[in-house]
Amino acid sequence: MSKRCKLQKEYYKEFGNYKGSGKYTDHYVNWLESKVLAINYTHCCETLKDKEEMTFTKWLDKWNWKQIGNSYVFKRGESYTDAESLMTSYKKEYNL
Repeated sequence: MSKRCKLQKEYYKEFGNYKGSGKYTDHYVNWLESKVLAINYTHCCETLKDKEEMTFTKWLDKWNWKQIGNSYVFKRGESYTDAESLMTSYKKEYNL
């Protein structure tokens, strides 16, 4: 017996006829959808890890920003920016 037939038989035993006017009743369709969702639901008992915050220095390395000498200017490829702008971007990414 197919899974569909088993579900229809289960519904019929619990609620009666699952057809109305030649079509499936709304109650049957909703019941069937809830069964399918329950079958496809994967329960996870572990909590999600928070986004791991990295240091500003590691963040600069991640995005390939290199400090020019001892100045507050950083370079990536042909782009230049200051430390304050980079710190703002870093804080925005980690909601600091």
